[in-house]
Amino acid sequence: MKNISVLIADTSEIFRIGLESMLIKWSGINLVGTSIEGEDTIKKTLELKPDILLLDEKISNPECNEVSKYIKQKLPSIKIIIFSELEKGINGLFDSLESKATGYIDHHINPEILANILREAKEDDFFIAPSLGKKLVDEIVRIKLDNQRKMNFSFTKREKEMLVHIGNGLSNREIANIIFVSENTVKAHLTRILQKTNLQNRRQIILAISKGLISVE
Repeated sequence: MKNISVLIADTSEIFRIGLESMLIKWSGINLVGTSIEGEDTIKKTLELKPDILLLDEKISNPECNEVSKYIKQKLPSIKIIIFSELEKGINGLFDSLESKATGYIDHHINPEILANILREAKEDDFFIAPSLGKKLVDEIVRIKLDNQRKMNFSFTKREKEMLVHIGNGLSNREIANIIFVSENTVKAHLTRILQKTNLQNRRQIILAISKGLISVE
């Protein structure tokens, strides 16, 4: 069985040397070269044509995403695994996805897991390390909540008044008595509020108000 050839492109000399020493010892894996910056990474990768490129997201001149995109254009079959800490946030990861990398791992990955990844990376499956997966999910949830908080619903003056009373826990009858309308009118306003916010019931409206997802100002 043909050995898997690997090229390391990483800005950390300590990490790079440590990884080199491990790769040399692993059976079935052949280290063909190393690099510390983008231009040299492109040159060596196109020259040596490794099966796998281990690419640090901090690579510059040019930066990681540009290096990955260019190499994939020239060598479509190469597998590029990016060392990422999600320091650029989810937008940085989404930008990286455009480069069609095979997967994303962090610098603290268990050596045995890394060895298995390298041996199996010739498959077309996309993967992301569990530690990065958790960060990704947390970031997605945070962005979703932020976006919800920033949603500017187009409430009428009467609907805003209704929301204040609903947030204070008043019933339809109590609200009707305060604003001098029928209960049916209150229910009609409530229905329109639910439609605008895509919520299901009064309880969800109260929760959304308490979490700041709906502004009653």
